Amino acid sequence: MFYPIMGSSGSGKTHYILQKAGELALRGEKVIVIVPEQFSFETERSAYRLFGAEAALNIEVLSFTRLCSKVFYTYGGVAGEYISEVAKQTVISLAVGELADKLEIYSSAVKNPTFAVTILGAIEEFKNAGILPEQVAQTALEIKSSSLSSKLAELSEIYAVYKAMIDLGYLDSKDDLSRCVKMLEGHNFFSEYTVLIDSFMTYMAGEYALINHIVGEAKDTYITFICNSLTEQSGEMGVFSVAVKTAGRIIKMAKASAVEVHTPIKLTECPRFENAELAFLQQEYPQQIPEHYPDKVSAIKLVEAKDPYDEIAYVAATICKLVREDGMRYKDIAVIARNLARFGTAVEDIFERYGIPVFADKRDDLLAVPLVRGILAALDAIDKGFETQSLIAFAKSTLMGLSALEVASLENYCYIWNTKGAAWKNEFTANPNGLSDRFSDKDRKQLDEINVTRDKLIKPLITLRETVKSC
Repeated sequence: MFYPIMGSSGSGKTHYILQKAGELALRGEKVIVIVPEQFSFETERSAYRLFGAEAALNIEVLSFTRLCSKVFYTYGGVAGEYISEVAKQTVISLAVGELADKLEIYSSAVKNPTFAVTILGAIEEFKNAGILPEQVAQTALEIKSSSLSSKLAELSEIYAVYKAMIDLGYLDSKDDLSRCVKMLEGHNFFSEYTVLIDSFMTYMAGEYALINHIVGEAKDTYITFICNSLTEQSGEMGVFSVAVKTAGRIIKMAKASAVEVHTPIKLTECPRFENAELAFLQQEYPQQIPEHYPDKVSAIKLVEAKDPYDEIAYVAATICKLVREDGMRYKDIAVIARNLARFGTAVEDIFERYGIPVFADKRDDLLAVPLVRGILAALDAIDKGFETQSLIAFAKSTLMGLSALEVASLENYCYIWNTKGAAWKNEFTANPNGLSDRFSDKDRKQLDEINVTRDKLIKPLITLRETVKSC
């Protein structure tokens, strides 16, 4: 059965999903909870905190990406190397170059260095929407506008060549959802599970296809929607219009698969807001004709500022007042922005001037963390059989604590003597200055220092390799 769960923001949909998942897990049933990637850790932690370790083990918290990986590990599809963003740009440039003589509409644009990147962006959008090259070509034939038709026709050719080049030796993460959906054909992968999906406003084409399998195969499916009803009352321009369309589309999927659809579970309370003014605002904001708040408003202020700096200056002054005069603590105050990048520099400059400690909740590249980069370099080195490039990358990480001079001497020796895999396990004996008639005391001293560095580098990796052999 399919259970649609409806409610506005703060109405308790996530709490409902967690309670239902815990209830099923405590009975020993298998449960999958699907949430956006950024919510997976918090959801797992909440499940553990609410129901304990034993029940939490029966609840698999996955994103759509991790669900694809689970399917690949079950039915195959893990083998292969994923293409990097840099490699994608190289391949699209090759694809455009391959067709340069045949293009007419884009013949002049091909000479522009940014053309390939722009085309790659369009292809990525096609992939997100589940559109194949042949579908683009078919659409080009059906369009009456000759200019648009020609553009789409040439775009479909570039897309087809690009896809063929990637398929020769790489996997593309953008294709994971479509690969997963194909792999699920003929299998009842979800038949033993109850699946609960939460915190999505809408879905991409590949995710809809995956949901179609889930709804049709799972014991029961629960999906939350950020809306109060299935009826669109704002001419498709309302706050919840997208969610209403999404709910309607998935309900149609369920009926097409002969799955019974439960009466929508509507959550009308709003436990998130303790403040009456915020609760009223949340309730009335989506309405076409909102009611006026009956009492004097004191908890909500609207402030017009000239620019982001002026806006953040007001925020900083208010924070200082709250801390100094009202006895609040910095950790109790949050500043929320729709686009953090727009205010990032202003926050750093102005908050520092006011002496306000701040933590910015923004995504950082994991590879920018020295510890993580060092660990990954170590694993890469043992995985590739002590390949010199991987070992030098590990040596350069702060994890080893080697000086720049030590790393430079080691790297120079490897470059001169083309050091490879097995040679790293034995003491280096060649002259660090290359082919020479003399092997001076200075050269021997330098060689000894290089061997000390080699030992520091290779011994921990040998130990690590033995430790992870059985993993």
